[in-house]
This record gives sequence, structure tokens and C-alpha cells, in this order.
Amino acid sequence: MFTIYNAGDISIDPRKVDLEITFIGNSNNLKIINHTNDTVWQYNGSTTKSDKIVIKGIESFKNNTSIFSQTNKKLITLVKGNNDIEIQGATDFTISFDFKFYYL
Repeated sequence: MFTIYNAGDISIDPRKVDLEITFIGNSNNLKIINHTNDTVWQYNGSTTKSDKIVIKGIESFKNNTSIFSQTNKKLITLVKGNNDIEIQGATDFTISFDFKFYYL
């Protein structure tokens, strides 16, 4: 488990603001869980060490091909402050979260 910090005043909801999550590595039934707000994204497939999954806004891609139909059709959102993230079903991987801080 690791923590992603949102220093902004508002939650990051990919239906409203930009959020891009990039995963590269081995996985089987990959699951990204934000324990802070109980949001879960899952891919019901597998990847190898060279495969790249990108969750951009509400869309999900594996190697630039849509995999939306193979997901649980849910989104990861980030609350303001700390977000405790867990990755399940993956080994030997990197993951990045790209988003801006938004202030009221």
C-alpha cells in the first residue's frame, strides 16, 4: 500500500477534472483500490511486463486499445489530503498518478 497526496481543496473526480493513471507490468485481474474513499477499478484480464494500461478520465486502455468492457466500469477518485492506494493482482510493476491540484 502507498499514499497519494492531493494538496488541492477539492476531490479529483475523473468525470470532472483530469486524472491519468498509468500501470506497466505483470498482472492478472488487476485491481486498484483507494481505501480512503472505497473506490475500486478492476481489469478482468492479464498483462505482461511490457503491457501498458492507461486510465484516462473515464476511459481505460491497454496498449492504446480500449479495455472498458473488460473492467468493472468504475472509477478511482481521490479525496483532498492522503489517499491510501492498494494494488492487487500485480507483480513487478510501476504505476503513476498524474493530476493537478484544484483550489476553490
